[in-house]
Amino acid sequence: MKRNLLIIIVAVVAMAGLAVWYDLTHVFLISSSPANKSQKVAQSDPVTLTFNQSLADDNQSHFSIEPKVHGNITITGRRLTFTPSDPYQPNTSYTVTLAQPTSSTGRVGGDAKISFTAKQIDYQNQTPTQQAASLGQTDALARSNPLVGFLPQQTLHYDLEFTVDADKNVQYQLHLNAILLDPSQQADYQALLKQYKQEAFDFIRSKSVDPTKLPIQFDPPEAKDL
Repeated sequence: MKRNLLIIIVAVVAMAGLAVWYDLTHVFLISSSPANKSQKVAQSDPVTLTFNQSLADDNQSHFSIEPKVHGNITITGRRLTFTPSDPYQPNTSYTVTLAQPTSSTGRVGGDAKISFTAKQIDYQNQTPTQQAASLGQTDALARSNPLVGFLPQQTLHYDLEFTVDADKNVQYQLHLNAILLDPSQQADYQALLKQYKQEAFDFIRSKSVDPTKLPIQFDPPEAKDL
């Protein structure tokens, strides 16, 4: 009985020693945020990978995320954090990999990999600017449509906004705040529409954009031809 107990104790000690040896000589992932295979991850959430050993700074070049997302990587001790500068695409699965993570002492581990899915966005309850950000188009829109960075623009005489559809097309809406109270004042009403439209176009031109080349929906529609 004592002999069997001694064998068990020796085996436990040996296994514990082996575990300590493995922990000291191998680099491996012990946790992540978001957790592996997480669903409905917020579009701006950072990804943090925590390892059993402190990481070398050159691990930044080993990091990848697919589909590709622009962002910043920081390494602090045992943690590597990726902070996206562009939001994740909604309802899209991402795979994060740190290939051959290297410890600060030069030890190398096997590839660390997790996956997660960004949450679906309710576009109907968002402002135009939020829609653009949800589609991951804020930076791209600003490059190809510089006006969007100045919208929405609201004055007493007009409201100028934009929307982005699922195909990432931009559509502008120009609402002119003229009111026709009496049919006999039609001429004055038309003059106000023309004036307010001109003010909106002047604003657009001040941003080095040609309003005549923009896809604009007018409210009221008759303002389009004024």
